[in-house]
Amino acid sequence: MCTKMMLPLFYGVVSVVHAWTQEQLDMYDLVEEVNANFYDMLDIPMDASASQIRKAFRTKSLSLHPDRNDAPDAEVQFRNLVAATDILKNQDLRQQYDD
Repeated sequence: MCTKMMLPLFYGVVSVVHAWTQEQLDMYDLVEEVNANFYDMLDIPMDASASQIRKAFRTKSLSLHPDRNDAPDAEVQFRNLVAATDILKNQDLRQQYDD
């Protein structure tokens, strides 16, 4: 009896909840995994232009690329760098990240 009474209430609550897009969920997962500020990772200011982001990525990628980096987690570092750069290059994702 208790389950039947709670079911309509549960559905009422679910219909109000805002759903996240897959892109937003991926970004959230990345932020949790990296656990660092993306701007700090690239050594750029928060108002960096697209060309500054590309230049910073090229510079960082030279030292973090697994072919040049002997660290055991070099592949993870490089993947995180690529993903963070992709977010900062996309204006919509960058805005969501900044918020």
